[in-house]
Amino acid sequence: MNTTSRLVRVLVLLVVIVAGLMLPARPLSAAELFVAHTFEGPPADGASSFAALVRGSDGSLYGTSTHGGANDGGTVFKMDFQGTVTVLHSFAAGALPAAALIQASDGSFYGTTQTGGMHDLGSVFKIDSDGGGFTTLHSFDGTDGSLVLGSVVEGADGNFYGTTRDGGDNGTGTVFQMTPAGTVTTLHSFGANAAEGPAAGLIQTTGGVFYGTTAGGGVNQQGSIFKITSAGDFTQIHSFGGADGAQPLARLLLASDGKVYGTTSAGGDHGSGVVFEVDSNDNFSVVVALAHLARPVAGLLELADGRLYGAITGSGRYGYGALFKVNPATGNYTRLASFSGPDGFHPSSGLVLGTDGLLYGTTPVGGAGHGVIYAVCTPTPSPTIVSETCLPAESTGFTASVDPVGGDTYNWFVNGGTIESGQGTNAITYSTGAFGTLITVIVNESNVTCTGSDYVFEQVDFADVPPNDNFFSYVCAIGRNSITAGCGNGNYCRNGPVTRAQMAVFLEKAVHGVPYAPPPCTGIFPDVPCPGTYADWIEELSLEGITGGCGNGNYCPDATVTRRQMAVFLLKASHGFAYVPPSPVGIFDDVPVSDSFAPWIEDLYNYQITGGCQASPLLYCPDNPNTRGQMAVFIVKAFGL
Repeated sequence: MNTTSRLVRVLVLLVVIVAGLMLPARPLSAAELFVAHTFEGPPADGASSFAALVRGSDGSLYGTSTHGGANDGGTVFKMDFQGTVTVLHSFAAGALPAAALIQASDGSFYGTTQTGGMHDLGSVFKIDSDGGGFTTLHSFDGTDGSLVLGSVVEGADGNFYGTTRDGGDNGTGTVFQMTPAGTVTTLHSFGANAAEGPAAGLIQTTGGVFYGTTAGGGVNQQGSIFKITSAGDFTQIHSFGGADGAQPLARLLLASDGKVYGTTSAGGDHGSGVVFEVDSNDNFSVVVALAHLARPVAGLLELADGRLYGAITGSGRYGYGALFKVNPATGNYTRLASFSGPDGFHPSSGLVLGTDGLLYGTTPVGGAGHGVIYAVCTPTPSPTIVSETCLPAESTGFTASVDPVGGDTYNWFVNGGTIESGQGTNAITYSTGAFGTLITVIVNESNVTCTGSDYVFEQVDFADVPPNDNFFSYVCAIGRNSITAGCGNGNYCRNGPVTRAQMAVFLEKAVHGVPYAPPPCTGIFPDVPCPGTYADWIEELSLEGITGGCGNGNYCPDATVTRRQMAVFLLKASHGFAYVPPSPVGIFDDVPVSDSFAPWIEDLYNYQITGGCQASPLLYCPDNPNTRGQMAVFIVKAFGL
């Protein structure tokens, strides 16, 4: 099995494993999400739906689940707008469909299974809207591909086109053409030293050219974008390099402006993925780099307002994922709704617009544990926050403004009270009150029947960090994100050192979001009393592989974190415990390449998380204590807060 195949299987496995965990009770996020259906799991209606829903010609929504059904091999189902789900087909054990259906011009639905089929290597199937006429059109045998993760697309010539993740001449995937009768022709076999391992299906653009992505390979081995004709003429358009994204897993979108848009699950300025575009001349550019463990694996949807809508598996208000929109013309990004657990979490599929005007999607886990079908109000028209300024209580408060769409009418709410509303009101200034006061601001629509929050942000001010302080915006940001409540009495203590115990709380809240609560401690470290104020956080940091302690089985909770240690902690927390930075080249005069911390410190600099402690000569001061002010900067930059 090639490396990229293992990657996607691990991603899928991780989400499925989470489904077996008990979820703590979480509040619903600002009444933005509605659970239309909760999957019951095997042998009932399905479990773990990774695929986007599709709206059929009859108005019902159709989809697949990877597990559940009579044989726990997955299902094809449909749902009406009363939330009634009907299982149309239960697959044999091991089929595991993971891709969305398409409704073809003949009115039937076509889909794929990851494995299953005659050779247990994947298949393409056909089914009618009433569940009848189920037919396996083609079973892959390895030579023509295997492991089908993406949907097929009906070409203008009446044939169907798709990709396989593995198999083909080099074992790294194929692009195939299939006739309506099920005859498959391999158009392209991906090469081990080129693009490899497509995880999504194709889209057809004007002129009959198909566009797609690979999760691996390319010049930098981080994925690629390609195009191919129905005759098999293949061109690699772009190789991802990390800074511009990495590992695209979602299907592309052809938007009304003629550009192709997509997402990557990693890479970008914060390592959390990007939204990108490819113009009609195949020029690539990043629309927006996503932040704070966003990691989208779902495709995008364009609505009538010209904005692109999607889902992220991580981040959000509760750390369980969120929905977002992007203005492709400006790159303005808005979080629309956050998943909280009971309404699903880790959304892995794109959105579809229902005939009732709501947006619908699925989550593979959450709800009762097997995932949900959720709905969210269509945010059209909707404002996008384009600026916000945190100011201390003795000044004018904070200012927030929006980028209105058309003749928007919207309301501003602060801590539940309406403070200003009206046509064309696109900015507010508000006094925060006492130091340390947590302020919640919500921007709502008032001229749509189904009202949901378009943007929520929080802020907290500290008496010892005035607006002219170099650390002000960073301290404001971590306060607003509830990562810190300060050191007491309305202060932040910016010059105070960060202890290893405090560092555990800072990092875990930055990684998981708020209000995350780690599992109860079990007494891993003898020098960390359990139960204790920091014990839960410290042990979770250790279990996630971010730290192994300070030696001899201890954690040293009261020891000060040095700047060299913080480089390792930050990068492992933001990139994962298995992350290995590139080799050092000698950037800082006081950090020789022979220093075991040099790779981590230089990587922190290359990610522009630190500029060092002195510019000329360039120094890092690795043995200096990491202050709380510096910690605020590191967290904001590392997690994109």
